[in-house]
Amino acid sequence: MMPSFFLHRIRGFSMAEIMVAVFIVGLIIGPLVLLLNQSTQKTNVSMYLFLAMHYADEIAQQLQRMAPHFDQILAEAKDPTSQTTPTLRDLLMDGNFLNEVKKLDNNFTLAFFQFGAKKLQACLMLSPMDGHFKTRTLDVYPLVSQTSSILGQKNFWKVNIILEWKEIQNGPTQSALFPIILGNP
Repeated sequence: MMPSFFLHRIRGFSMAEIMVAVFIVGLIIGPLVLLLNQSTQKTNVSMYLFLAMHYADEIAQQLQRMAPHFDQILAEAKDPTSQTTPTLRDLLMDGNFLNEVKKLDNNFTLAFFQFGAKKLQACLMLSPMDGHFKTRTLDVYPLVSQTSSILGQKNFWKVNIILEWKEIQNGPTQSALFPIILGNP
């Protein structure tokens, strides 16, 4: 005779038990997938912000290295027949110069300083930008210093380096502004 435990049928799980188990697993996995998705999005934002910092730093370092020579660059820009002396703002906000800065080529670009139609010898070397970047531009504002006795008789300029990008083609435009302070006699 067979033992009694063999006589009972082995029972499987009912459909209701399976549905409850799937629901519980979904409650556990759903937030994990959402967290992973948000983490990926934050990583992309960080990556583009890091690239923007790199592109802005490239311009800032070149401008800061040129700062001791701004008086020579401005002297080169001056028209001998004119009484007006160009300022650093005039050079950096020149339309032809800004058009060169705004170019988003796949190659390195030399953006020569210009004043009017006169192209100067000094230039910025701009690296190619990632395809997601849409704009690279400069804004220049004079800073009025009440502490000229401490800082010397220099003109100070706030230069904002502005970069814009889109993570996805039809997505919102992200931007970053990086200010630097430059002085020239």
